[in-house]
Amino acid sequence: MKWPIMVVAAAFSHCIQNPGTGPKPQTVVMPPPDWQLVWSDEFDGDKLDTAKWSYQIAHGCELGICGWGNNELEYYTDRPKNIRLEEGNLILQAHLETVDSGITNLYPGFDTIPIEGGYKWTAKPDTFKHTSARITTAGKGDWKFGKIEVRAKIPEGGDGRGCWPAIWMLPTANVNGSWPKSGEMDIMEAYGPGMDTVHQTFHWWGGEGTKGSYVQTALAFHPGSWADDFHVYGLVWTRDKVTASVDGQVYVTRKNNGSVRQYPYIEKFHLLLNIAIGGGAVRGGTFGLTEFPQTMKVDYVRIYQDKNQDSIY
Repeated sequence: MKWPIMVVAAAFSHCIQNPGTGPKPQTVVMPPPDWQLVWSDEFDGDKLDTAKWSYQIAHGCELGICGWGNNELEYYTDRPKNIRLEEGNLILQAHLETVDSGITNLYPGFDTIPIEGGYKWTAKPDTFKHTSARITTAGKGDWKFGKIEVRAKIPEGGDGRGCWPAIWMLPTANVNGSWPKSGEMDIMEAYGPGMDTVHQTFHWWGGEGTKGSYVQTALAFHPGSWADDFHVYGLVWTRDKVTASVDGQVYVTRKNNGSVRQYPYIEKFHLLLNIAIGGGAVRGGTFGLTEFPQTMKVDYVRIYQDKNQDSIY
C-alpha cells in the first residue's frame, strides 16, 4: 500500500526540484497586417483598362459552360451600352433586348428530337432576350492572399426575380480539380426583386458521394436596400482563414482546418464583376423581372497584400 504513494511523491518531488526541464509553450504574436496596395483600378479614364481586365463575351458555350454553368439567360457583350466608364465609375448594365447570337451548340432550350430512351438536343442558333456585361482579371490580376475592397452600388433589383449582380473570385488554375474542388469566394451576390440582403459565400468540395459544392453563406441585411448607395464589399484572405465583410462589418469567416478539400483557398484567385439575369441560383427558381435596365456602378477595386507575410501577386 505504501509503494504507490511513494511513486507519486517521487514524481511530484522531481517536478519541483527540476523546474523548466520540459519544453515550454511558445507564444507567437503576429504583427497586424502591414497592408500595401499592389493592384487597383479607380475607373477614372474614358474606357476600360484592358491591361487589367478582360471581357467575357456571349453565353459561355465556347468555354463548354453554356449559360455560364447556371442556366443564365443573358448574353454578355463589350458594347458601351452594357459596359462603360462614366464620371469615375465603371458601369455594368443589363438590358432587355433581343440578340441573335448565331451560336450553334447542344444546350437545353434548343429543339429536341425523340430517340430511343429519351431525347437529345439538336443544334440550332439561339436567340437571347437580355444583354449584360461580365469582366475578369484572370491572367492580368491573380493573387494569393490579401485584402480585396470593391466599392460599388448594386442594381435596384426591379419588380421580379431575375437580377443577379456579383463580385466574386475564382481560382486561376484549378490545381485541386474542377469546380468546386478548387473553390470559389463570393464577396457579394444579391438577388432581385428586393436588394435588402447581400449573400457572401465560400464554396468547397464536399467529397465523393456528396452533392459536390458545400457552401458557407452569411446574409448581410440592410433596411430598405443595399442599392441605396455605394458600399464597400470586402474580403480578407490569409492561409489561416478568410473573412467577408460589408462596410467593414464581418459577416462570415471560414478557417483553414488543414484539409485542402474544405479550404482550397491556398492558390491564386482572380476577380470577376458581372450582372447575370436569371439562372438556377436566383432564389425561388422563377423569373419575373421586367424592369430594365439594371445597373451596377463600381467606384474602385483595390487589392492589398501584407508585405510581411507570404502574399503572392
